[in-house]
Amino acid sequence: MNTVFSLIYFECEKSPFNLSSAIVRPELFSSHSAALDKLFLYVENRLTDGLEDLFYQYIENNEALMDVLEQYVLENNDSLNVMDYIRSNKVEKWSLISFYFEQMNDELCHAEFRIEELPASSLLEQILGADALEIDDNFIRHFNILNSDDETDYPEDMPPTKESVYIEASYVSDDYVMFEYEFTREEIMNATYDINRKHWVIKNEFEYFVKAINFA
Repeated sequence: MNTVFSLIYFECEKSPFNLSSAIVRPELFSSHSAALDKLFLYVENRLTDGLEDLFYQYIENNEALMDVLEQYVLENNDSLNVMDYIRSNKVEKWSLISFYFEQMNDELCHAEFRIEELPASSLLEQILGADALEIDDNFIRHFNILNSDDETDYPEDMPPTKESVYIEASYVSDDYVMFEYEFTREEIMNATYDINRKHWVIKNEFEYFVKAINFA
């Protein structure tokens, strides 16, 4: 499944009015690294424009980073540009960003960031292009898409309705128990994506966990 990464961050004095205007609306990136780079640029600019003491505090309290700096001096007889090193090291970059927002989020200030992986297409689009489905951890190789938009046997003035467009799938367990699933187009379109478990949630009278699988 193709995914994108959403970045949201904010920093402002504690006030509902300040918070609503300070939130940087979701920006989408093709990779986690690209989203992290954008956020790091913000933190770097803040730390080098009046918050240098906070940056020095981070360095002094980071033993692993101090060891790297000392080792560099011994081997090269020269100092290492700390910000350049952090910028080139993904672990240190994440560490500095986390440190910055933790320090700035206090009794006077809101400060937070979030990077989330999201699907780049809807569940319906994924199902239409899928080779198989996984529903509630059951692998289903064969499923039917009934009255899909791909079919052309509908008159132009009588397109399929939301209620008539659905998928049906079935699965027989090792204990010969039959599981049958049917979802309307509306249920599929209203599915939500679980970021942590990386599957879709379809709800009708029950709740189903769904993944669209591509073999290629």
